[in-house]
Amino acid sequence: MRKILITSAILMALFPILAKGQTQKVKNQKFIKVNYEFGGLIGDDEQIVQGSYHATEIKLGWQTTSDQKNESFQVFRFPSYGIGFYTGDLSAHQVGYPNALFGWVNIPIVRKPRSSFNYELGLGLSYNFDPHDPDSNPVNLIIGSYRNVYINLGFDYNYILSDRIDLSAGIGYKHFSNGAYKLPNKGVNLVALQLGLKYKFQKHPAKFEQRELSPLETKYNLYFWVGSGSKQVVKNGPRYSMNTFAIGAQRTLGRKHKIGLGTDIFYAGYYKDVDGINIIATGDNPEKQLGGSDAIQLALFLSGEMIIDKLSVFYGAGVYVHKKVESSDSAPYYLRAQARYTFYKNFYGGVAIKAHGGRADYVEYSLGYNFNL
Repeated sequence: MRKILITSAILMALFPILAKGQTQKVKNQKFIKVNYEFGGLIGDDEQIVQGSYHATEIKLGWQTTSDQKNESFQVFRFPSYGIGFYTGDLSAHQVGYPNALFGWVNIPIVRKPRSSFNYELGLGLSYNFDPHDPDSNPVNLIIGSYRNVYINLGFDYNYILSDRIDLSAGIGYKHFSNGAYKLPNKGVNLVALQLGLKYKFQKHPAKFEQRELSPLETKYNLYFWVGSGSKQVVKNGPRYSMNTFAIGAQRTLGRKHKIGLGTDIFYAGYYKDVDGINIIATGDNPEKQLGGSDAIQLALFLSGEMIIDKLSVFYGAGVYVHKKVESSDSAPYYLRAQARYTFYKNFYGGVAIKAHGGRADYVEYSLGYNFNL
């Protein structure tokens, strides 16, 4: 699992670099940015959440420009993207001192000649937590693993101070979770204010010229993908495989998005295990016997997808239409958010969080293909 997490983090961090390789011969404007942030922890564990925290981010980024003649960049008002390193100091030291390596994309909502208002998405791998241990760290009932997935959502205002220097201020939300790979997994949630300083390596200003776009066409495609993950059902118990086969159809919605409807077929590995069946599936009826087919669940999934060149965010909600066993760990619906990268023609890889009732169910790794109609 450690190798899988490390590999996933490398892939997520390389998403923006790989996207950079798909552009024209014109290079992006490179920059480095340092953010300082301060804020608080939010959650439902009063022993942990009281207090504040502060952190520093260092980012290496590439600013897209109109010289690249990439329509996807233009319709998103010329975003920037890159890799970053995060290091935080929590007042709740029982949780640890989290660090993270992540990939990120910063997308303007409004762009003016000397300023922009933006939103930012980040995804990566964090480490250096002090996980729950019944003997050495019983107070930490929030997180059970040393390594966790790192998710960031933020908004910022950026002002061009000079040819090489930008200043920014914003607010951000950060979430650390292992997707129930190791319990407990309530997740660490941080909200903070940010102050940033950006240094651009090239003195010449980036160009954001609006060019004539190609005619807009409505396109349709089918998608197929398989995914896999693992989770604990009870604290200190065994881990079980969770597998997915998904099929569906999508159509473009403007130049930025797709909408779709599909079917997810799940196979929950813990239904094969007597302990897993007794604790999760049968509740107070441990004599009930279940077969492998009882682990199959069928759901309808309504999806959206935001696409920036070869990088995309696939998201949506599903409703179970077939569950032979009503398990105590699942709501009748679920949510999924997935980062994707199209690495060869229509083949793509992805990393997703699947959630039940507002809590992460497991981390899902996937490989898929889009068939254009």
